[in-house]
Amino acid sequence: MMTPRLYAVALALAGLNMSLAAAEDTITVCSSGCDFTSINEAIQAANEGDTITIAAGNYYEGVPVDPNGKAVHLLGAINECGGPAVYIDGVGTHKGIACTSGETTETLFENLVIRNGYGFVSNGAGVMIDASSPRFVNCMFFNNAAKPGYGGGGASITNSASPVFERCIFSGNRADAGGAVSVNYSSSPTFDTCTFVNNVTTNGNSCGVSILNGGSTLISGCTLSGNSGPGGQCNAISSGGSVPTITNTIVCDNNVSGDYTDGGGNCFDACSTCIPSYGDMDCDGVTDDLDTCTYGDAVDSDVDGTPDCEDLCPGDPDKIEYGVCGCGIPDIDTDLDGVLDCNDFCPDDPSCFEYQITVCRDGCDFTSINAAIDFANDGDVIALSFEHYFEGETIDFDRKGVTLRGTVDANGNPATILDGLNQHAVLRVTGDLLDGHSIRLENLIIQNGYSDGWAGGLTVWEADVSAITNCIFRSNNSIESAGAAQIEDSSPEITDCIFRYNTSSIVSPSNQAAGAGAITFRGSKSSLNRCVFTMNKTGAIYGGGGAIRSTAYGSVNPELDIVDCTFADNEATRGGAIWVSKGGVVLNRCSITKNRALGAFTPSGQIPAYGAAIYVDDYYPTFVQLTSCNVWCNLFGQSVMGPGTWVNDDSCIVLTNTCSDTCGTDSDLDGVADDLDLCPDENDRVDTDQDGTPDCLDGCPYNQDKTDPGVCGCGPQPYVEGDRDCDGDYDAEDARLAMAEFGIIEAGACPADLNGDGVVDGQDLAVVLGAWGLPCDG
Repeated sequence: MMTPRLYAVALALAGLNMSLAAAEDTITVCSSGCDFTSINEAIQAANEGDTITIAAGNYYEGVPVDPNGKAVHLLGAINECGGPAVYIDGVGTHKGIACTSGETTETLFENLVIRNGYGFVSNGAGVMIDASSPRFVNCMFFNNAAKPGYGGGGASITNSASPVFERCIFSGNRADAGGAVSVNYSSSPTFDTCTFVNNVTTNGNSCGVSILNGGSTLISGCTLSGNSGPGGQCNAISSGGSVPTITNTIVCDNNVSGDYTDGGGNCFDACSTCIPSYGDMDCDGVTDDLDTCTYGDAVDSDVDGTPDCEDLCPGDPDKIEYGVCGCGIPDIDTDLDGVLDCNDFCPDDPSCFEYQITVCRDGCDFTSINAAIDFANDGDVIALSFEHYFEGETIDFDRKGVTLRGTVDANGNPATILDGLNQHAVLRVTGDLLDGHSIRLENLIIQNGYSDGWAGGLTVWEADVSAITNCIFRSNNSIESAGAAQIEDSSPEITDCIFRYNTSSIVSPSNQAAGAGAITFRGSKSSLNRCVFTMNKTGAIYGGGGAIRSTAYGSVNPELDIVDCTFADNEATRGGAIWVSKGGVVLNRCSITKNRALGAFTPSGQIPAYGAAIYVDDYYPTFVQLTSCNVWCNLFGQSVMGPGTWVNDDSCIVLTNTCSDTCGTDSDLDGVADDLDLCPDENDRVDTDQDGTPDCLDGCPYNQDKTDPGVCGCGPQPYVEGDRDCDGDYDAEDARLAMAEFGIIEAGACPADLNGDGVVDGQDLAVVLGAWGLPCDG
């Protein structure tokens, strides 16, 4: 089940910031309370010339930060010494930044630490710059590592790229060639007042900056020292087929190899006369040449004796490495069956071990998911660890009904990544399953899938996939099919899932109607609950569905039941969020905002931009019903349009407008304009106790039996009339409290102490006898 925190994160990822980027010069990013929590989401919303200010902290994007060619200024916060206080972390699974879309120096990165990047199938681990020329100011590239056989640990600069680096530090990076930077293929970078220290070449002599194959690199006012290779000494600057210009630069205890133009003011020696001076970028009292951390060495958040900069689990006092189960989850084996609890289907029962197969990098049954499936029997659970899996080929279930279960982090979010590396589709299920079991997918991040015929992320064809739960589909792409998932003649329940940045690119003239940005359903009778679809896109000309496309499969018509889902910033020719043809789709309590239907021009004429939110076709009988939905601020044309049948009840808010005129402000980012919102400062779709009253109107949002604290507050007990001590009943103690309240007795007195002298005795009985027979009114 999606945790409240994950759902809140998902809503933030949906980009429901109705203060339009087009009208703003500055977009803010922070962990909470800003326009966005994700740097990439902010870039997606930005316009040329915008500034994206990023608050201090760690940012784990899951994919490289990519400006996509936009001239934007990514401005990070600084510490008290002026060093960068924003950390873009690749967590050893992906590059930190990618500039491959022709960026110019108008794309500016300032005050950022790019760390723990990893390059898998190309050069560059910290940043990859290909045919682009961005600018970096006051940035640090720290502890990035290129894959063996590749170059450019801190940065790879290639294909006539001309980036500029000013006051940057490259420290602790590793690669086979160009431990800090590799420059290749007629590229001409500029390094101005930069420091290269403690970088390592793992296979050769080029430990600092490697410059090859043309171009005119400029190195001015820089310091290169303390870099190393397998034999100790190495070349801080090495060139071949290129002649860099070096000016006012210190190379200390490192070598310079190859041709170069001496611009004057240089000092190259073994640190006898060339004495470099170093700053303290992270302001921790340790100079950068001696600093093993990118921020304060003394910071130890979990007080485990290991500073955060060397602790892969800085919030877990019991771990300094991920281990098998990840941070926050102990690597223990309660039933001593050889399978850690986080991977054990029955952690307290060693006898059920045979029904679960484990896959991880080390210490499990298999290291390959496909190998585990080949070995598995129907009904088995294949348990994956807190890891990034690169199978190298599509994971094929081979007609076996198994559960593929990932690991969750301490907050219940999926933590197991299946990566197609933009080379192949990630998952495929085809054909009837062998022994009657169904396939289940749980707790998975499915990313970077690619296919030129199947869906990029998941294809299901005439097979029984019963459930897809707590999964994230991101950055998958397909040509001729759906970006994230194509589901044909199968009816899974999809619950607590996120779909974002998935794309369908249609190139075949004969297939212009195929492929939604996220999911295409054909003949499916599926339910979707608490899912988020954001920034998905399809290029289909005659079809559509930026997020979902639903149509028939043979004679089987689809039936979709969509509840509590969010659709935002999706894009298509028709049906910015959803395109429906044949069958029925019912949406209940959904938010459909900021989706776009763009239309298209073809040789035969213009395709109108119908259905900014939903397009309902009528070529075959088609029915769409909306109940308690918000359809708001969708672009171009009517929000819901098409000749087919659609209805909505009185609880819906359906506006057919464009964001340029009447959308107004949405302060709480819940997809409802303030002037229509019951709670304009708080998301009125959040109902924690599920009592039908949103938290913003509920005085007791965690007590299903109360919406008002009343006398007894919001405790677990329902209110009982007269219950003044709030113990859940009405008894003598409540009567005593009532008597004290009305002055009949003193507060705290015994009910039988009628004369209030603190003792129950004969004098109290005399009071009763003296009043015997008198009327109560006096």
